[in-house]
Amino acid sequence: MEEKKNLKFNKLPMNLKAMKSIFFDLIDERAMDLIAKKVSKLNGDVRVAFDLMKSSLIKVKQLVDESCPMIEDSKIRVTCDIVC
Repeated sequence: MEEKKNLKFNKLPMNLKAMKSIFFDLIDERAMDLIAKKVSKLNGDVRVAFDLMKSSLIKVKQLVDESCPMIEDSKIRVTCDIVC
């Protein structure tokens, strides 16, 4: 029984690596720097960064839904303008 549990957890890091690459492909490096600077100026609380990213991703989804459903995946990104 323990062997089955271990096999389940061995596959988890690969899934997390894939999710991490998808997430970081969505964020422009300058936007990430801007979020880091905003958080460090406020209070350094990582929850503020998560809130900014959540709001930015919602805005990106709204822009994609409004503009064109056939937009290329490589053009869907969180930019500095969206974070501001």
